Amino acid sequence: MSGSVSTLPGSHKTFGVGAEELQAIFTNLRLCREHIEKIASKSGHDLHLGLEPEPLGLFETSGETLKFFGLYLDRNPRDLDFFKFVGLNYDTCHLAIEFEDAEKALSRITGAGIRLSKLHFSSALKLKPTPENVAKLPDFDEPVYFHQVIASYGKDEPLRRFKDLPDALQFAQANPGSLGEEWRVHFHIPIHAQPGGGFDSTRDHLIGAMDWLAKNPTKCQHIEMETYTWEVLPQEMRSGDVVDQLVREYEWTLGEMRNRTLAPS
Repeated sequence: MSGSVSTLPGSHKTFGVGAEELQAIFTNLRLCREHIEKIASKSGHDLHLGLEPEPLGLFETSGETLKFFGLYLDRNPRDLDFFKFVGLNYDTCHLAIEFEDAEKALSRITGAGIRLSKLHFSSALKLKPTPENVAKLPDFDEPVYFHQVIASYGKDEPLRRFKDLPDALQFAQANPGSLGEEWRVHFHIPIHAQPGGGFDSTRDHLIGAMDWLAKNPTKCQHIEMETYTWEVLPQEMRSGDVVDQLVREYEWTLGEMRNRTLAPS
């Protein structure tokens, strides 16, 4: 059985990564890759590290992912086995927040030769930024995690990014007529249930990733369900305790995978 670990995408955009910092990231990544190879050679196991794009990470979109790995290979042209030991952890919540299409993004990433180290099955909060919906968003404002917000203003318009939910709410208060067509919030919603109450989830992106995997079943061996926000969900979204929620999440995920012959009957 192979083993994988996921990690952050190098740094955070707000840290101001310049040429010197980027080179340090690449050096650390190369040293880590060499260490993984040594452990894998001793154990005989297939071991790999998956970097995970996320909102406002050093790379957060499929395009930025290709650029990051492309720059690494440009500076380390002799590292021919790099993607054997280092790849990508694709979180369906994160790429959905970026308004990406799952099939196109996954095909683009794997088509570039990047290993798909893990697939994280997860969903984000999605909503039309009406006054009524925005007024209910403070229920999702809690201090434990960052909840980045990305707003879409239409197909050919640039996205607007907010570092955290309070920043988006402050913008909405000052600019009520400039909120765009749709907001996606980095708040993990249980993948087996829809939030309701005027809110939606990005589960369509998760379903798209499952459909892609059904067509490309050898592209990824490791799948994780990632919600983790059980204890900070608004009260009306808590149906039962954490164990009950996890059971429902497993049942939903395994059922969807069975429908695609990705899990035994």
